Amino acid sequence: MALLNGDFSKAKEIVDLYIAGGSGQHWRRAYELITQAMRYIGTMWENNLITVADEHIASMTCKYLLHALFLEQEQQHRLPPLPAVQRAMFFCVENEQHDIGITIVAQLFKEKGWDTRLLGANLPLEYAVMHAKKWKPKVVGLSVTLPYHLSRVPAYTHALEQLPHRPIILVGGRAVQLYDISSLCSPSTLIIKDVDALQQLLAEWGDGGLCATNGL
Repeated sequence: MALLNGDFSKAKEIVDLYIAGGSGQHWRRAYELITQAMRYIGTMWENNLITVADEHIASMTCKYLLHALFLEQEQQHRLPPLPAVQRAMFFCVENEQHDIGITIVAQLFKEKGWDTRLLGANLPLEYAVMHAKKWKPKVVGLSVTLPYHLSRVPAYTHALEQLPHRPIILVGGRAVQLYDISSLCSPSTLIIKDVDALQQLLAEWGDGGLCATNGL
């Protein structure tokens, strides 16, 4: 397949054809296709059908593809300037290297008018807290792909929810889809199982920020 072969041009052609074959929500269709492809590649790696090098090639090609799609979208749909209070930051927990999903999440927030910062993969807790304390985002989203990193979730959610500005904490990723992590989080933590749940949440909050009913 195109991602495993590192064939950016072919991958872009496939995504463009997929988008053209649907109606409405073009960019969401592209994100869903890419997410499905990377999940399939992840399953292949878990079953020793491809090597780590193969998985890395696919991931890098996917990142180039996402970057191209983001640029196209911004050129076609210029987003309005954002008030400084509408902020959200995103990252993967320490030692979690799979950041494609959280990259898409950050872009979806940006599309809805949020001022976003993507801190990427493998962010230690102390630096996550330090940046959140300094920048004061309303929302902090963390991603966990590999199940053995779920043990880090309680420390992250507790520390971030205790910050003086009390951000809303979102937790998502493939590991969250596979396991019930409610016991690892506080009642106020929002567990996001998939893109549909995220889209619904963003719709409830409204374009450009949180609804007044959230008390923020």
